[in-house]
Amino acid sequence: MATFVTLPLELVDAVMELLCPRCSLNSRRSRTLVHSLLALCLTSKFFNRVATRHLYHRPALHRWPMLARTLLARPDLAGHVKQILAPDTIQSFHFRRGLHWDYEIDVPSDVEAYYRAIVREIDDDDALETQTAPEDVLAERMAQDMRSDFIPIVASLCPNLQKLEVEYRDNYRPVLSICKPNTLPKVKKAKVTRKFQNLGCDFEIFQPLVDAAPNMERLVLNCLSGCSEWEGMRLENLTHLDLMESSLRADDLARLLGACPNLEILEYECGGLWASEYDHWNREGESGDPTIAQFTPEEARDVILEYAEKLEFFRFNIIHHANDPDVPHSPWAKDKIDLLKNAMENRGIEFQLIASFTDYAKFK
Repeated sequence: MATFVTLPLELVDAVMELLCPRCSLNSRRSRTLVHSLLALCLTSKFFNRVATRHLYHRPALHRWPMLARTLLARPDLAGHVKQILAPDTIQSFHFRRGLHWDYEIDVPSDVEAYYRAIVREIDDDDALETQTAPEDVLAERMAQDMRSDFIPIVASLCPNLQKLEVEYRDNYRPVLSICKPNTLPKVKKAKVTRKFQNLGCDFEIFQPLVDAAPNMERLVLNCLSGCSEWEGMRLENLTHLDLMESSLRADDLARLLGACPNLEILEYECGGLWASEYDHWNREGESGDPTIAQFTPEEARDVILEYAEKLEFFRFNIIHHANDPDVPHSPWAKDKIDLLKNAMENRGIEFQLIASFTDYAKFK
């Protein structure tokens, strides 16, 4: 009887796909699947050649310094990486009992040298400091930055990366800060969420991600509270934008949609007061109370009709303003929402309004 080793390579690869967390889409059993692939890698050279490729499709990140060292030394293995999924990275990998930062991670010298070289090259804002700071001070600063955000290090080594999902505790850290423009041309989907939703973030911090992945087609963000425009801000290939728990003004929405000329799907969830609390501290009303930095349905209608010419679908989640339609003269009154709905339908845009948790369950 034929042994597994004598089977055609295509059939063996199909079996390996069932064990690959990325190819099988079976993330619930990812740890078991990875252990199975590791065992096959050690079985024979034949299995090693096939299983290794799937093993690196979605690498485990709990020992990221060793992974980075391997990817740095073996570009062939780095080429196999298709997905980086790191939910709650800082809490998972850098906190001890949730209380103190863990800076005792042993980072290989070649990985640290790689990080330093890139930072010195791209750190234009701190160029003078980078060139003149004492070596020990600079080394400590870089070490802390590197250990608190390792995702850019790993991602910058993976030219064939297709999907990125990461959650940050820090609302101000630029995403993929050390990735150079056009270095991740195969990234199609990125999801970046912030753990603390009481603080908003500006779209400007995503500039390194946008520049590094110019062919990105879907972008999922949360807690967005502003959109400062930078030179050359353009998402030509973006067709699907999902903004969760966000709080944008009309001019911010206009700048963002204006940078996405081919956008077809827009999902927007009004974040309510807390999503842009940081923004409110800087935009107080005459009474001294925080103002809600959130565009209204009427403003959404005007901005979309002007800046989203190719939009086909708009999902508008206003659960956090659910009581406002009952308030007389409220910008969220039912007649204002009906005007938005009619305008979308007249343009041929499919419109879904989520105004209650019943709606949310129906459209989920």
